[in-house]
Amino acid sequence: MLKTITNFISQRGIKYTLKTIIQYINMNKSINLFFNKWDKKTFSQYWEDLFIYRKLLWKKDWFYIDIGANHPTKLSNTRKFYDLWWSWVNIEPNPNLIKNFENERNRDINLNIWISNKNAELDFYVCSDDTLSTFSKDIAIELEKNWHKILTKKIEVKKLSDVLKENNINEIDFLSLDTEWYNTEVLKSNDWKKYRPKIICIEDDKRYWDMYDDFFYEIWYKKIGFNVTNIIFIDNAK
Repeated sequence: MLKTITNFISQRGIKYTLKTIIQYINMNKSINLFFNKWDKKTFSQYWEDLFIYRKLLWKKDWFYIDIGANHPTKLSNTRKFYDLWWSWVNIEPNPNLIKNFENERNRDINLNIWISNKNAELDFYVCSDDTLSTFSKDIAIELEKNWHKILTKKIEVKKLSDVLKENNINEIDFLSLDTEWYNTEVLKSNDWKKYRPKIICIEDDKRYWDMYDDFFYEIWYKKIGFNVTNIIFIDNAK
């Protein structure tokens, strides 16, 4: 731990390091307080849904969008809110996985499409291990070499702003984003002047977190917490 902090100080400076440590402590303190005092049930990998729920506890009706939703329950950042009768949109490109949402979360709008910075139709390589499915042909070839079965499907790709407009969505309380290497493409596809989620949770490798800091700083969002795999921002424009 000491070595990690020392390396962080050398890369980003002591002021930024202290600010980051405080954010981490505050997030985990909020989770522990909520976990002990309120609803203990969580579906997220590291209690992210409890932290976000506490931040928006005053809301009567919730509207979320889950991009790269994968599963309606397992490690889901939005299942908790669905069970509280809040709902909105799940987006998952794998045609096999979207069926689970249609069966288990039929109050939601469930879209078997993908989100990117341009509207198109792309080949999606469905892997026998669904966690390895990808839009990358090179990765699909490597997977086949390692004895995975690959099935190619054509998937419609749209900008996030277009999806929101088509579904008459004007207010978003929570955006959950887990798209592996495509998070930046998804973020760039939104009209941030018109559609501003109150809270955004992004799962990605820590190596890319500085990039998100810069992106969200430019559009007036503030980082409010992070954990092992996720970084969380809140709209700071109002």
